[in-house]
Amino acid sequence: MWIFIVLFSAVSTVALGDINCSEHPLDSCPYPELFRQIPATVTEYNELCRGPENFIKCLGQYEKTCGTENFHSVFQSQDHYENLQTVFAELCDEGTMLNDVITENLRCLNNTISSRTCSRDCSLHTFYSSEDITMLDGDTFALRLKITCLCGLYDIACITAELSENCGALVKEIAYDLIRQTYFVEYVCSERHIKELFEDAKLYSMIKIYDDFLYNVMGKYVDDSELGSGYF
Repeated sequence: MWIFIVLFSAVSTVALGDINCSEHPLDSCPYPELFRQIPATVTEYNELCRGPENFIKCLGQYEKTCGTENFHSVFQSQDHYENLQTVFAELCDEGTMLNDVITENLRCLNNTISSRTCSRDCSLHTFYSSEDITMLDGDTFALRLKITCLCGLYDIACITAELSENCGALVKEIAYDLIRQTYFVEYVCSERHIKELFEDAKLYSMIKIYDDFLYNVMGKYVDDSELGSGYF
């Protein structure tokens, strides 16, 4: 998933009054279409850019109405919920840096995302031999969670590096800001898994090449002495 692909098709927006507590929240609040794609034109972008804000409001209303006993809350806190609303509102607000940078770089964003080579086959066997896995004595689930964390971090770090190279430093900085404000790292990884990832030399070596991302987005988890100059 890429952090810029965070739009929501207007045709699938669910009114807040339509909340059905017998449904999963993502059935009551359909997944934003632009988690899947970036619009090709500013006109299309403007038609869709209120979607994320509506999506977050719908999820917030679902949790307020139905509680979170049967599923894990998507919000880390009330501040997280309010922060997401603010960020997603700025997607559409003309004159904000976020709106300006995205609308001025739609072609570059599209070309970069559609042609990117970041994703890898993130499986146990990508990082460990069969013998290694057998020696884990049934603890493969914990390892899978750690590798899921790695895959999410690797993909987003790789994409921001490509955006920096193809679209410029300002786009990269906006991407970093979005990653921080939307709690993306905390969404894909628990703090424990992040620390375990950095303690595992084999896994850490996969993402260490993106030291600029590590320094700017995950600095609190990483020893500064291990980081180079990055790709400024």
